[in-house]
Amino acid sequence: MSGTSPRHPAALWVCRVFSTFPRLTLAILLLGFLPVLFVPVWMNGGTYPGWQGSFVPLSLWAWFCYVLAPANAEFPSRKVRLKTLLRAPDVWAALLFMIFLGIQTWNSDRMRVFDFDAGRWGYSPPRHPRLPWSFSQEESMEMIRWFAPVFTVFLMYRYAAPLRSSPKTVFFIILNSVLAALLALVHQFAGWNLMYDFWGMGEVWGIARDSGPDTFGSFGYPNNAATFYFLLFSFALGLFLRELLRDSAERRPLVVFAGGLLSLLFFFTAQFSVSRSGILGVWLIFLMNVLILGIVGWPRAHPVQRFYAILALCLTAVTLFAGFKLFAQPIHLREWTTATAQLDPGREFSARFFQVESAWAIWRDYPWFGTGGWGYPFLVGFYLAPEYWGLLGMGKANVHNDFFQFLCEFGLVGMTLLFIVFLGPVIRLLRDLRLPVHDDRSLWADPLRFSLSCGLLLMVAHSMIDLPFRSPAVFAHGMLFLL
Repeated sequence: MSGTSPRHPAALWVCRVFSTFPRLTLAILLLGFLPVLFVPVWMNGGTYPGWQGSFVPLSLWAWFCYVLAPANAEFPSRKVRLKTLLRAPDVWAALLFMIFLGIQTWNSDRMRVFDFDAGRWGYSPPRHPRLPWSFSQEESMEMIRWFAPVFTVFLMYRYAAPLRSSPKTVFFIILNSVLAALLALVHQFAGWNLMYDFWGMGEVWGIARDSGPDTFGSFGYPNNAATFYFLLFSFALGLFLRELLRDSAERRPLVVFAGGLLSLLFFFTAQFSVSRSGILGVWLIFLMNVLILGIVGWPRAHPVQRFYAILALCLTAVTLFAGFKLFAQPIHLREWTTATAQLDPGREFSARFFQVESAWAIWRDYPWFGTGGWGYPFLVGFYLAPEYWGLLGMGKANVHNDFFQFLCEFGLVGMTLLFIVFLGPVIRLLRDLRLPVHDDRSLWADPLRFSLSCGLLLMVAHSMIDLPFRSPAVFAHGMLFLL
């Protein structure tokens, strides 16, 4: 009958679904966004080549879902979405960078040859010397598999308002992180020698990657795991403090409880990651948050409130330290001693500085397009004096400085494009850092943003002596928190 609602069950279902576009839009966006964010976490942090095959298809799937999702009040039509993306400098920079990596990968596979004039082994010239090139197609392809999910997570979250506004996005990110942390703790205290207790990471340069200290939960490199978990600790602690400091009428006890519990979980996971960066990272984040709360809140607090705050701080610090000592194994206590009493930052940096000097020298010879993905290990031997060759053991043929390794391998062109992708949020962060405390936009006025900024700052500091940005899982979560 004309003017009546449909009676057929299928028609009723269609009407019900398309009458709730906000929920349908969010569901489709999450269906694309969450897998590309989560899968690298469970695939060795995204660093094991044998497990990277799904990263590019998942990225394409995420963008397909972005296009497929219907419009609603906060998500414009497909035509408007496309215009927004085409006008965005970061989108163009990401696209051009991926094309740049594609050219490097295509113009690759330089052969090892003997140079009779120089009397040493070298490499054949690129097929097209004026274009970006790389040494190994497979290793250069790894860069595409790394950056595809990172760019997808960053840009999709930035340009999909329903993802940013919905608590469900945060809930699923927390849930995934909690499961990964629990696995890491089980791995550590159950004494597993293999990832997931059954999977060896194969061989790298003929050396089996089956020893326990080389894996932590779903990460094949404990230092990457440590960065991942101290980032999550900064998020959980900021969430806890922001909710705790709300007006009592607006405070949500469940969020306070969840934030406190998550803070403890990620704190201890980072502490037990068998990594000095994890041990130092969580304590520094904790102390920086305490310091800013003291600077901002101390003058406004009543003497009684100050007393209770000091008491709570002391009890918290004692509880955290006692919890670590109670469950720590000899390997954790050894790392704790190395990270505290025996810590020598100057020695840590100078021990790797020869690699930074080598990367700088290589870049000066290949300034525009660099040497291609993983190009540094192919050339470092030519730039090192023979007395340093013995230092290039397993894992040491990396610069252990993300900036200089990326500069060496991508050159000025690649690095410029990479900076443009993330420049907008960085500028906003620096701008908000200068705003006074009483301004709601100020970084100092929001404990969550401040705590996350502390985590990101330590991640950047860690990248000066290691390689956290070469883990897609760590990189993607770091850029997500930057937003």
